[in-house]
Amino acid sequence: MEGTLRKLITLKFGEIPESASKRLEQAADEQLDTWVEQILNANSLDDLFTTRR
Repeated sequence: MEGTLRKLITLKFGEIPESASKRLEQAADEQLDTWVEQILNANSLDDLFTTRR
C-alpha cells in the first residue's frame, strides 16, 4: 500500500520531501489506507496529512 500511495503522491504533487517519506515509512496500514482515500480531495501534501475523515 505504501508504494501505491507514494506513486499517487508523486503524480499529484511531485517529488516527495524527506519528511513526508519518513512519515509514510512509519505509518500503519490503517493510516496509509486513509491517506489513499483522502488523496483524491487533498489540495496539497500538508492537506493530505492533516485531513481527517
